[in-house]
Parts: sequence; structure tokens; C-alpha cells
Amino acid sequence: MLPIDSSYSASVLPLPGGGLLWLERHDDIAAGEVEWLGHDEAKKRLRGHSVLFCHKEMLTTAMGVPANSVRGLDVLELYAFVRPTLFAVPNVTGLAEALGLDKKDQDKEKVRQIRGIAKKLLGELKGLPEASKTEAAEFASMMMQGGWGWGTHVLKILDASLPTGAVNDRVAQIWQRLPSIPDQTQTIAPPASSDRPIADGEVLNRLKDMLGRKAIRHGQEAYCLSLASAFARKAEQTQMVLAEAGTGTGKTLGYLAPATVWAETNEASVWISTYTRNLQHQIEDETKFRYADEEARKTQVVTRKGRENYLCLRNLEEKLNQAIKRNPDHLIALGLMARWAMASGDGDLTGNNYLSWLTDLFGWGLTRGLSVKSEECTHTACPHYTKCFIEHNHARARQSNIVIANHAVVMIMALINSIIPRPDRPMPARYVFDEGHHLFDAADSAFAIEFTAEKVADLRRWLRGDEKNRHGINQRLRYALEKRDDGLEALKQVEKAATLLPGGDWKKLLVIKSEASAMEGLFSLLREIVLEESKNKNGDYSLEVRIQKKHEEAMTAKITEAYEDIKTLMAAVRYLNRILENLLKAEGDVLEKQNRQIIEGINRGLQWRVLHPLDAWRGLIASILDKETDKRYVDWLELTKSDGKESDIGIHRHWLDPTRPFYDLVLKRADGVVVTSASLTDHRPKTSHVYNNGNGNGNSAEWEFAEKLVGARYLKHPASHVNVSSPFDYAQQARIFVVNDVPALDYGKGYGKKFSGQAEAQAEAIAKLMIAAGGGGLALFTAISRLKMVHPCLASLLAKAGLPLYAQHIGRTSRNTLVQVFRAEPDSCLMGTDALRDGVDVPGESLRLIVFDRVPWPRNDVLFTARAAAFGREDWRNRLVRMRLRQAFGRLIRHEDDRGIFVMLNPQMAKFRDAFPPEIKIVTASIDAVEGKVKNFFADR
Repeated sequence: MLPIDSSYSASVLPLPGGGLLWLERHDDIAAGEVEWLGHDEAKKRLRGHSVLFCHKEMLTTAMGVPANSVRGLDVLELYAFVRPTLFAVPNVTGLAEALGLDKKDQDKEKVRQIRGIAKKLLGELKGLPEASKTEAAEFASMMMQGGWGWGTHVLKILDASLPTGAVNDRVAQIWQRLPSIPDQTQTIAPPASSDRPIADGEVLNRLKDMLGRKAIRHGQEAYCLSLASAFARKAEQTQMVLAEAGTGTGKTLGYLAPATVWAETNEASVWISTYTRNLQHQIEDETKFRYADEEARKTQVVTRKGRENYLCLRNLEEKLNQAIKRNPDHLIALGLMARWAMASGDGDLTGNNYLSWLTDLFGWGLTRGLSVKSEECTHTACPHYTKCFIEHNHARARQSNIVIANHAVVMIMALINSIIPRPDRPMPARYVFDEGHHLFDAADSAFAIEFTAEKVADLRRWLRGDEKNRHGINQRLRYALEKRDDGLEALKQVEKAATLLPGGDWKKLLVIKSEASAMEGLFSLLREIVLEESKNKNGDYSLEVRIQKKHEEAMTAKITEAYEDIKTLMAAVRYLNRILENLLKAEGDVLEKQNRQIIEGINRGLQWRVLHPLDAWRGLIASILDKETDKRYVDWLELTKSDGKESDIGIHRHWLDPTRPFYDLVLKRADGVVVTSASLTDHRPKTSHVYNNGNGNGNSAEWEFAEKLVGARYLKHPASHVNVSSPFDYAQQARIFVVNDVPALDYGKGYGKKFSGQAEAQAEAIAKLMIAAGGGGLALFTAISRLKMVHPCLASLLAKAGLPLYAQHIGRTSRNTLVQVFRAEPDSCLMGTDALRDGVDVPGESLRLIVFDRVPWPRNDVLFTARAAAFGREDWRNRLVRMRLRQAFGRLIRHEDDRGIFVMLNPQMAKFRDAFPPEIKIVTASIDAVEGKVKNFFADR
């Protein structure tokens, strides 16, 4: 018998068609009768028994019961404890595959296999080295005192005694055992970028070496060599290459070949930047073809992400303290997270070795929420700074050949460098921007100004700490300044001035129209204005209002007061800034190392995290007071909503053309830049060809528009253009259909029977197509509300056909988990929104059908309206639509042997045929006709 057999009554498995498989516990794992329980009987049984299962969130969602109504043992928790960094798809099949167990195709065999999975995992614990057994037992003891059901069985297997007395959280204090980052004052700065050119022969040989026995793909060699000018000798002007490479070209190795040759030749870094974390991971995987040895690769390749992607040791410590005092049940999640963080080595919560389904099981706050927002991080003022995961990452990046970043990180880094230049940390000289079609959106976000209640409250917390005076820079700085009266007095002035900013309870104060401070009064007034001017106050989306003349009188007094408060705080911070600078100049060489690091870090933080936003807010407010209209910007008021609830209020300012600051801060300061994507231009080439105009002359209208979207139009030296068409035979591999007889979900029709009927009609149409394809279908919706309307009926219809359906925004299962399960189950189907349209890679037959509910028109918000007026409304709108359709279609055919169908349930798509490969004929027909064509296309599958 397994040591767990006395802890549960039965193994259970929910079914796609509804109901539950129930296997009573039996001494013999292979014995026992599997029962099928209907929905009502299953809910009744679950209430009265402790069960063994896989993935609590999916079980409770399938059964339609609250998470706390199911008791028992989740094998996913045991897997996360035993194998904290080894990914497994979070279902029975995925766990069995990860553990090397036989794959079971029948559901009745899967429910039996759950016990076998538990047995295998407990056996692995028993085989651990003694030191690892001791550590595992300590973790299990702590988690058991939080009510962990597996605790007793794990300790029994490990021959450890049961815990007694108070909770021992020492083992989870992983910062005690992590290595420290190198002394930043002693770190050797990377050598200045040299100017040794690389030859075409070197680049081509590198590409061949990386491919090994694989043949160079169609167009890949020409694409690779065409990037050479971006890695040529340093010129007076930035050398820029715009390279469009169709899906399947092999562009990742195509640009890694010259990038690695140049980096190694010149002993300097090349930054590869992309838009999504998924592609960052894919690029990192591709570097294995150059740096095969894992340890060597760690020194040559670093992936850089924002701080919000890494576990924060300070947050982990705080959550542990709270768990011991008030929430002992949180010790289970925190124990698993600490165990993962120790094993991961990098603390990357979005990396390949993070078990993303832990967030499904325990919620955001105890998993991904252990990260820290950039504006909250106190850097050297944090007691865990020398052990910080992201500081380790930054230190490694300064010594690596290839740094894989994202667009946001590159732009924010450039902005910081423009404010606080650091000669010891020069900006990169060479960049490759993959997913270049997203540069405009990334710049739009990075260079925006947000004078909002939440941003202001974050600034107050950074200076003074939270409501309990914790985690602010003030406490650590007071310690570092010791008995220096001038510094302590300056700090006291900053603390006093920071009280002029709204605190942590600002949301409540705005609703009751508090006048406790000028800014609270201002934000409360802005909220009133937005609600007064908005038609759909109770909708799920954020509310936006342009600043109008009729609001000026009411706003002027409040804005004036807020302006004066900002000036007061700026004066106090600048005074403290001068005191710290003088101290470092006078005593920097004799200050204690720790104190010097704290003062240096806080001094830089005061410039970037305080003075920079305050100055931007002051400029924004001044322009409103002066009634000036700066045509470079678009300003508006916004009441931000998250999940339909108010989350922020304030004034927003975006660049009309955000590629202007991108050019000024990034492109102009670089020596060579490659911008590449499968969809840079607004067209599909009709024939397979490669061209490079070399000097930027002879631009087509599509390239002119592309240059606007990546900042190339500001270059004094014109960019080179490269176009490599896809090697795929789209005419044979894909079909595109437009359905002309399914009513759209039209909010103008109301939410009555007619609206419900439209939802059912869409569900029936999507079900017909997915069943005809035999699964592997992805339904994309342009609105969460429409997805939720269609989901119940679609789930029921697919369940009858035996096809599992997974969905975003239904339950709390994360997008990553949904995609992982969808990828692993070729007969399953998935519903989602924008996040599944871009950057999700599901190759092979797991994704063979995409159904779009309607044309993905851009939301007609303030910013879109302003840019449409500047760039031409129809051109701007239609280009956005075409790019979204191209990205969606691009998910479908990823390899030469993929086959797939794209269906739009909206006849308006016919006008966007340029979004698709020209060799595919777009057929418009009824849903029944399309159903038959889908069935025939996959008949020989």
C-alpha cells in the first residue's frame, strides 16, 4: 500500500462531456471499479469525501463548485515539491510523460494512473541524497503546519519526525543561502565596443555550424547576409536594416549568426530585443546551437526582463511573516515558491523552469505576486539587495555576448541612461529588434506620462514606506546617514513633503470626495468629470474623456494647488540630492561599503524615480494651466478599470508619434540596428524573392509606412530594406473561409432573448467547425464579454462530441497553463482574446483551426482617434486590422508539414484579403458549406 492510502477515499477525474470518474481507494492500484457520476451526484460525493486528483482549479471549474469545497490531495502540489523546476503539463497525461510513465489514452486508465504518479514521486523523494532529504523534510514540516495534506506522507517517506511547537520558517528564508552579487564598485566595466568588421564568410560559416546537419532554409542565407551592414564598421550615422522575413524563414538563427560573430569578435554585447516573453524563451533556446554547453551558455547568454518578472526576496519575507502571524495556510504556497526559487537559480517567475500552474493553484498574490513593480523597488535600500535575483541578472548581462531583452526594457534603460548617464555601464552599440512591428506600441507605453493616483501613491510609498512605515527608502537612508545632521534634516523635509501625496487608501478617499490633500481633491474631481461625461459608466472597460474648456474652471484651482505641492516636494528632494552628492564627493572613499552603496543607489533613485516623474507631471500640469496645446502629445482623463472595477484615475499624456523619443534615445545613439518581423510591411509578396535596396531608395508605400512605425523616417542615412518571403506552400497547407450567415453579437441589440440567440448561433457555428476539424481549434474573440456569452453553449456542444474546451477568463486558470494543456492535447479546443493572438506558439496539429468571431477593429478611444486624424483614419484603422489578422493567421502554419484553416464569422473580412498570403483563395460561404469543407480538408489527417 502507498503511505497515502489512508488519506483519501477515491481518485477522481473530471470529464470533457460532463460528470466525474470516481475510483474508490483499493489496496491494489490496478483494482477497483471506475464509476461515472453525473454532475449532481459528483458534487454531492465531493462534499463528503477526501479525494486524490490532479489540478484543483480545473476540477472545481469543471464541477462548478467553490475551490474550498474540495478536500484531498492534489498530485500537482506533490510534483512541485519533488521537482520544483522541471516543467510538466498540468494534467494526468502531462505528469505521466514527465515522470516516464506509460501514456494512457482512455479516461478510465487516467484516473487509475493518478495513484501511480503519486507513488513515483514519493519514490523519488526516498532516493534523494541525505542533505536534500533533510532540506525537503524541513520544508515539508513548515508546510504541514499550514495544513499541507501531503506533509505527513512526505515526512514518513523521508523518515523524518512530525513537527511540534511553533512554525519554523527558517528553511524558507532562502536569502540566507543565496550567493551575493559582486561588489559593484569593483566590477570591471565591459570594454568599449571595438570596431572590427565581420566578413560574410564568417557569418555564413557560423550559420552553417549552428544548423549542423540541417539544410539552410529557403531565403535564410540571403536574409542572414543582408543584415551585415548593421554589423559593419562604426559610421557617423546609425546603420539600420529593416528586414521582413516570412514565417518559416528561420530568421532567429539568421540574425543570431552575425550577432554572435560580431559579439565574439569585438568582445561586446549584442542586444536581441523582442516583444513577448514567449519569444524571449524561444530565442534563448535557439542560442543552444551556438553555445551547446549549458554552463558556458550561462556566461554568454542572458535574458533580461522587467523587475515584475522576478521573485522579490523582500516580498517573500513579508509574506512569510504574515503567514506565521495570521495566515498559516499560506505556508503551503510559500514553501513551494521558496523551494522553487532555491532550485531555479534565477528567480524568474516567467521563465521556462517556473511551474506556471502554481499560480492557478494558489492565486496571484502568493506566486507571481511575489514580484515587485519597478516603481516599488528600493534597490540598494533593500536589505536583500546583495542577494537580489534581478541584480544578479543585471551583473551577468554586463559581461555577456548576447542579451535577450524585450522592447520595454531597452526603452526604459535608454530613458534612465539619458537622465543618469553611467560611463561604467554604456548603452549597447548593436541591437536586433525582433517582432519589430510591435516597436510602436512598446514605445507608446514606455514614453507615456501617467499622472495618476496610483502612480503618485507608489511614489509616496517609495519615499516613506507603506502605511506601517515599512519598505521606504527613508529607513535605510536614515541608517546610512548615521549622525549627519544636515542629511537627516533634509530627509525629514522629504518625508514631510511626501505626505502631500495620496496614501494607500486613496481609492476610498476619492469615492467619499476627500479634501485631505490637494491631490486627493484633484483626483476626486477628475473622477467626477469622467463619470459625468461617460455614457457607459458601468461597463467593463476604462473610461476616457478629453480635457474640455467647460472643465477648465473647475480643474484650475485643484491643479494649481497640486502644482504647488509638486514644487514643494521637488525642492525637498533636490536639497536631499545635493546633500548626498556632496557627502559622496567628500567622504566616498572612507564611507563603510554598505552605507556607500545605499547612499549611491538612493541618490540615483531620487533622480530617476522621484525627480523625473515629478518634473514630467509638473510640465503636464503647467500646459493645462497655460491652456497650451502641444501637437506632439495627446492628453486625456482616464478612469482605469481592471476586471470591471475602478483601479486608477488621472491624466494621461502619450506621444502622437512615440517613435520620435525611441529614435532620440535608442536609434540615434546606436551604431547598428536590425528591425525584423514576419509582418513589417502592410502587404504579402506575391512571389518568393529576396531584395535589398541597399540605400533605402525606391520605397514602396508599404515600406514608407513601416518606417514611420519603427522610427526609421527620422534617420539621416536611409535604412536598407530586405524582404524574404515564406517558404511554406500556403495554397496546399491552408484554407481561408468567410462565413456569411452567422449573426454577430451586437451590443446594440440589447441583452435580451435576441442577444442570447446570437450567442447561441455563434456557439453552434464554432462548434460545427471545431467538431469538423476533430479538435485543435482556437476561437479568438475581440471582447471578453462576448467570449463569456458564447462559452456555456459552446462548452456544452463540444462536451457532447467528447472534445475538451479550455477558455481564458473562465475560472482563474492562467493563460500559460491553458496553452500548455491545449498544446499537449491535440483534440482539445481553446477560447481566448488578444493575448492568444500574438506570440503564442502551438506548432503541429494541436492548432489546426482558427475561428475569429469578428473583424478585430481597433477600439475607438481618444488615442486612436488622434492618431487616425494624423495618419489618415482609414489607412491607420485598416492597417491595424490587417496586422492583427496577419498575426492571428501566423499562429496557424509554423512548420512545413502543418495544415490549417482560418475562418472569420464576419463577411466584412473580405476587404482585408491583403492580410493573407496571396496564393490562398478566400472563399465566402454559409456555415454549413464551410463545415463540410473543413471536414473534407482534414479527412485524411
